[in-house]
Amino acid sequence: GKHLWFVNPESSRVALIDATDFEVRVLDGGFRPTYVAAVPAEDDVSSALVLNVGSGDATWFRLKGRKITDRTFPIAHRANRWAVSPSGRWATAWSAEEPDERLDPTEGLQDITVVDLGVEPPVTHRLTVGYRPSALSYSAGEEELIVVSEAGISLVDLWGSSPVSTGWIDLGSASGRGVAVTPSGEYALVRRAGEPVVSILPLDGSPPAEVQLGGAVTDLELDAEGRRAVAVVREKRQIAV
Repeated sequence: GKHLWFVNPESSRVALIDATDFEVRVLDGGFRPTYVAAVPAEDDVSSALVLNVGSGDATWFRLKGRKITDRTFPIAHRANRWAVSPSGRWATAWSAEEPDERLDPTEGLQDITVVDLGVEPPVTHRLTVGYRPSALSYSAGEEELIVVSEAGISLVDLWGSSPVSTGWIDLGSASGRGVAVTPSGEYALVRRAGEPVVSILPLDGSPPAEVQLGGAVTDLELDAEGRRAVAVVREKRQIAV
C-alpha cells in the first residue's frame, strides 16, 4: 500500500509514513524495536509486525482509517526474522545467524513462534524445528509451514486446531548444499557442492527423483511460479532448465 513502517531501536519508537503526503506519525514501540515486516491486509488497512529485541516480544500495529491499534505478545528467544504468509493469516518469528555473528555450536536457533493473526487476540504457538534454520516458506494453500535448516526440512501442519510439527526430511550434511522450495510447497530441489546431480524431493514423502548433469552443479534457482528450475554448471559453462 501507500504506507512505510520504520523502527528505531535506539529511541524505541515506530514511525508510520504516508508516501502520498509524507505525513509522519510516531508511535511508542516495545523495548528496542529492531525488525519489522509488512503484513498483507485489506485495501483500507496498513499492518506491520515488529520484533522488540530488548523485551523478547512482538507488536502488531494496524492502521484503519486514522485509528492505529496494537497488540503485543511473547515470541521465542532472540528472534530476528519474520516469515509472513501471502494472505496475512500467519506470521512466524524465527532466528538466523547474522553475517557478523559467531554463535556457540550449542546454539541451534531451533525455537520458532507461529502467530495466528486471523483470530482476536492473535494466538502464538511455540515450536521446535531443525538445527540452524535458513529459510521459511508456506505452501500454496497455507496449510503447511516449510522450514529449511542445516540438517533437513521440518514440516509444520497449520490446518489443525493448532500448528504442530508433522514431518522431517533428512538432507544430510549442509556443507556446500543449496535448497530451493517451490512456491506450492510440493517439492524441494537440492544441489550439493561437487556433485553433478539435482535432487527433486516431494515433500509428501513420495520417492525422490534425480537429474544428472554434465558436471558439478554450482547454482540452482526456481522461477516465480516454481514450474522451472535453472541449474548452472560453471566448469562446463552450461545452463540446464
